[in-house]
Amino acid sequence: MTQTVVRTLRLSDAPHLPELVNACNQVDGWAFRETIESLNPASADAGLPPERYWQVAEDNGRLVGLAALGRAKGTRMYCMLWVLPERRGMGLERQLVASLISGERSFPESCLDVAVRASQRSYADALVNELGFSLVRTWYVMRIELGADLPPAVLPPGVKMRSFVPGQDEVMLTSVVDDCFWDHWGEGEHRLEDIEGGVHLPQFDRELLFFAQRGGQVLGYCWSWLEPERVRLIGDNCAYIGDLGVRLAFRRQGVGRALLLTALARIKSRGAVAAELDMDGPNENARRLYESVGFFEHIEVNWYRRQLS
Repeated sequence: MTQTVVRTLRLSDAPHLPELVNACNQVDGWAFRETIESLNPASADAGLPPERYWQVAEDNGRLVGLAALGRAKGTRMYCMLWVLPERRGMGLERQLVASLISGERSFPESCLDVAVRASQRSYADALVNELGFSLVRTWYVMRIELGADLPPAVLPPGVKMRSFVPGQDEVMLTSVVDDCFWDHWGEGEHRLEDIEGGVHLPQFDRELLFFAQRGGQVLGYCWSWLEPERVRLIGDNCAYIGDLGVRLAFRRQGVGRALLLTALARIKSRGAVAAELDMDGPNENARRLYESVGFFEHIEVNWYRRQLS
């Protein structure tokens, strides 16, 4: 007899999380593949211990759903949701998110956002029809195939590219990330701990994290990585450009385009045949830049929001 229980995460669940998440991602056409390291609850935000703020659905000892709570400090709470395809539309989506909403909270952020692919109708139905969420924003995963020759990266006058130096640049990078993304939707305060965690992941490549610099001043940066698990599981040798940011005073001067083309050239030289990045739907300047290089809309992601106060 099937008995499904929604409960808080136990650290003993950690080895089983990638199997659940990757099974969902594969069916949903979301090519990003998680590993034990990337989903390790022990590396989560110290203010959001997973054993309190992550919820799992367990069916006779098997994990069939996960809702992981995150925080953009000062801006919003957000939830990433995974339910195995054969268990969707049976109420688990509602139960998992409702358990996060009803839990004890001690954060000043007044809203909870949930990301849903356009094709995940059971997720959207549960959020809108059962839990009172409403659509607030649309993002796109943009993709480029790297078979053709890329345009050369033309550097603005006096600008040079410099790769990240471990042990030297972590604090500076944290400040640069805040400067580049303070005016972007959904962004919160960035933490040194997150930067340090990212540069210690197995797939980190210092040549794929680099700065545009004029003299001693950093104008912007780009952070990309290869995804060997994605290649192993589905044969898609596609890299991910996680961050591409330019400080406000240096935008519209060709810095972003130079960073992007430099990143694509370095990615391609490492054998990747495609690259993806996320784009905020209303950001038309970013869309023009990406499409001018050869990116196209690949996946639509909708953010649904509910006020918590």
